[in-house]
Amino acid sequence: MKAIPMQAGLGGGSSDAAAALRVFASWWQLRSDVVRGIAERLGADVPFFLVGGRALGFGRGDRVVYFGDLPRTHVVVVVPPFGVSTADAYGWWDRDRGRLTPRGSNDLEPSVARRRPAIARIVDDLLRLGASEAAMSGSGSAVFGLFKTAAAARRAATRVRKGKRRVEIARTLTRAECQALAPK
Repeated sequence: MKAIPMQAGLGGGSSDAAAALRVFASWWQLRSDVVRGIAERLGADVPFFLVGGRALGFGRGDRVVYFGDLPRTHVVVVVPPFGVSTADAYGWWDRDRGRLTPRGSNDLEPSVARRRPAIARIVDDLLRLGASEAAMSGSGSAVFGLFKTAAAARRAATRVRKGKRRVEIARTLTRAECQALAPK
């Protein structure tokens, strides 16, 4: 059983919805375009979780452009002891639009980090500890850092484990690995 925390921006609910949709699509022998349409109505990130791999989401996240796989990367995920609701994250972004410049690839990060400064501190810590990239995940509150080796990820994880933060180490999956793990 997976244990993805709520309000962390890690897509726990969306991945559950995509998994259930895959099962029902298989049982009912639904065409892929029908499945995609249902996924778009279920939630913003559900279409991504149908496919997996490396992608860029636009709009609510339901318009997805898929890219080729990158080399395997080790990931340190830090979940602070607070959550961020998606509604709050987008509300803050709406209020701040034009006043803040995104520092990375997540447009929501500056607005959320302005209200939850611990997020910016975690990003900075991961970069200082050798992450090639670090950013807030989704609408927050989780932050991830990418590391070339498992040893570097373990060292960084040890150093960012403070207070009530939850810290996990993972690795990226190729799109084929995502598809192999999906329910049939």
